[in-house]
Amino acid sequence: MMNLTRLVIFLNALLNLFAGLGLLFFPHWFFENIGHFPPYNRHYLGDAGAFLLPWGVALLIVARDPRRRLTLLGVATLASVIHAVNHLVGDLALERLPLGQVVRDNLQVWIFTVPLVGAYLWLRRNQPA
Repeated sequence: MMNLTRLVIFLNALLNLFAGLGLLFFPHWFFENIGHFPPYNRHYLGDAGAFLLPWGVALLIVARDPRRRLTLLGVATLASVIHAVNHLVGDLALERLPLGQVVRDNLQVWIFTVPLVGAYLWLRRNQPA
């Protein structure tokens, strides 16, 4: 189970690293191909990248030894949950998008968030006394 936990953390690290790098260094491409939330704003895309890149680095550090870095994993997991909930609230309550579009637009975020929450909870529950 520990190898699966580390894999989940590592995949989340890669997702955030690549998103952060894309947002910082290729913002127009990222906007057009991945996160098309108009209007285009280079400053806000860069801000998002500035947060996602270190989030990915932190998860890489956690993946090496998750039991020793449980607090850092908890912070990254909380950020992931807040991000996923923000997408849902935006799509359901603010944009009032059709349910099918909400599911399609949010699936990737939740596919990464739910296993990360599971990894964190499993590590908490199985932490040596």
